[in-house]
Amino acid sequence: MSKRLLLGVILTILLLFSTNCKKNTSNAIKIRIGPEPQTIDPTLNTSIDGGTYIVHIFEGLTTKDKDNNIVPGAAESWEISEDGLTYTFHIRSNAKWSDGKDVVADDFVYSWQRAVDPLVASGYSYQLEPVLNAKEITEGKMDKSNLGIKSIDDKTLEVTLKAPTAYFLELTAFPTLFPIRKDIVEANPDGWTRDAKTYIGNGPFIMKERKIDEKLVLEKNTNYWNAETIVPQELEFILMDNPTVSIASIKDGSLDYGGAPPVQELETLKSEGYIQTNVSLGIYFYMINCTNEVLNDPRVRDALTLAIDRNYIVKNVTKGGQIPAGAFVPYGISDVNGDFRENGGNYYEVSEDKYQENVEKAKELLSEAGYPNGENFPVIEFKSNQGGGNLEIFEPIQQMWK
Repeated sequence: MSKRLLLGVILTILLLFSTNCKKNTSNAIKIRIGPEPQTIDPTLNTSIDGGTYIVHIFEGLTTKDKDNNIVPGAAESWEISEDGLTYTFHIRSNAKWSDGKDVVADDFVYSWQRAVDPLVASGYSYQLEPVLNAKEITEGKMDKSNLGIKSIDDKTLEVTLKAPTAYFLELTAFPTLFPIRKDIVEANPDGWTRDAKTYIGNGPFIMKERKIDEKLVLEKNTNYWNAETIVPQELEFILMDNPTVSIASIKDGSLDYGGAPPVQELETLKSEGYIQTNVSLGIYFYMINCTNEVLNDPRVRDALTLAIDRNYIVKNVTKGGQIPAGAFVPYGISDVNGDFRENGGNYYEVSEDKYQENVEKAKELLSEAGYPNGENFPVIEFKSNQGGGNLEIFEPIQQMWK
């Protein structure tokens, strides 16, 4: 039994875009994603907004094209050993940092070792677990120097995995595995990301200006190996946590793009032509505290899961075209035989006409667990941050559980 409550997959990205740019007098494209990010350190970041800034400024060994396919990034090519355990990456001769220095294999060695260092405590260190000894290092059982990565020379990087990993090239396009500069980070470990002079990347844009809680301005990186394909000359990310102000700024033309509009505004904004909807892979789920004696019972967790009416939530709360989730891996992820979810099926029946059956089954399970009709069932404490519509989603779930 999963420890997660699955709510919805195939999250849609809702973007507001301006139809009136008269008041944006600068050449920069003005964008609002959210407030000041917690961090834009590739090793430490775990948020979507922070990741958005990072992928503009840094690039991994691989990257993704507009169709989400893995293509060469900082590495122009690679070979994979017959047993699938050894990857040899060849870094581009023209791969450079934004200050003009060459990107070298040791930049990746430093970055990956830093990501698995338990003293650094990267929230996404597990992304490197396919690499030999990564898990043992994060658990403090080995020194980080034992990580399965080494530079053969400045432009050749060898990675050894603990087992064949079909999606490993996907991971090398993930921000946690991006290169960072040892000389810069170690000179100012706590503040290097907060100053445009020290926030040096190897991606398509360079930080031009950083004003905490106000804006983050990027300009085209002329040292980027593929600079001729980059169209925008300047991007200005406005840091604000007020979607209402964002909507007003979109409408008066002082902001070009925004994100995450209030759910109650969606229909109006769609009818006014301010909304673009794009499909994005995602999953919304709740983590369950299984050290709790009650929640440690799989029958209780199963009952809580079955009692959630996912169709109600996506139709009446999130309203973004989300698909109810019956399993953890969303639709749209391919395996060797096609779509993984379609081939694997669901854990739970999530069609609308089966919801009442799910509720009856949930009641049976709760009764079997010792709580007939909910009798003697203790209060469950739910914890959440206030952003992202989380409380709006939980309110109906609270009633469903009652």
